Amino acid sequence: MDCEAVIFDLYGTLIYNSTGWAVEMNRSVAATLGAPVEEFVREWANTRPKRYSGAYLSAGDNIAQVCRTLGVVVTPERIEQAIALRLDYTRRNFEPKTGAIELLNCLRARHLKIGLLSNCTPEIPIVWPESSLCLLFDATVFSCVVGMAKPQPEIFELACRELGTEPQHCVYVADGEDGELEAALTCSLYPVRLRVTDGEIAPRDADKWQGASVDSLLELFPRLDPA
Repeated sequence: MDCEAVIFDLYGTLIYNSTGWAVEMNRSVAATLGAPVEEFVREWANTRPKRYSGAYLSAGDNIAQVCRTLGVVVTPERIEQAIALRLDYTRRNFEPKTGAIELLNCLRARHLKIGLLSNCTPEIPIVWPESSLCLLFDATVFSCVVGMAKPQPEIFELACRELGTEPQHCVYVADGEDGELEAALTCSLYPVRLRVTDGEIAPRDADKWQGASVDSLLELFPRLDPA
């Protein structure tokens, strides 16, 4: 393909999506709020689609809604403590994968445009500017900010527009969560699945993907040469 740009997913692709820390975080948030832990974790998971698509104005609104559903009375101070706890966990676990920065620098040297397309919670746009990855990107699209989420075609089209590139000239690299690779293909991007490493959360339905796949970010070098 005539590659002009590469769009990356975030967790499971550029950032380790390690098992355990998110569960630990949600249980700690529940304890901070004085909510029943198992019920809070379950209800928090139920609000995931709304959280990703920006239905809540803030993490605090999401937390308050879950507490109301559970019948838990919570003070604004407790909600602020819970938000701070989520931010702390997110920062401590925002770890670029092996080869991520090397790959991005290589792509910039080849004059390829680089975009980020992430289904994410409100903590990510806050933490992102602090990351070593931030300055290596030409455009970022966070689902909770733009009000739509993968696999909606519109969010892939938006990412391409933000880069000023037609979809047929874009490679999309992701772990394959929730049919994102198939959606990218439908939108005329060229999808490549990055298989997750041991200790990472296995993305839902990713094994159904029959297209291009790699085991590490560094394997992408020869595929992304614009020549």
